[in-house]
Amino acid sequence: MIKYLIGLAVLVGIYFYMYYTPKSIQEPMGNIVEPFVASDKFAGAKEGYVFKMDSKGLGYYLDVLA
Repeated sequence: MIKYLIGLAVLVGIYFYMYYTPKSIQEPMGNIVEPFVASDKFAGAKEGYVFKMDSKGLGYYLDVLA
């Protein structure tokens, strides 16, 4: 009987540890705009960016006309 109570106490402890452990809060990336994203090759269209070779090298540059 004591083994079951110890096991139950361990499970309850693990549950509360997992429940109350602070989660890392990450800010959404939607509001951060990078003027240049380096890329060795074209990896598909990215909204608001143009892929070209310019002053910072090859990559995605913020499209000023968009």
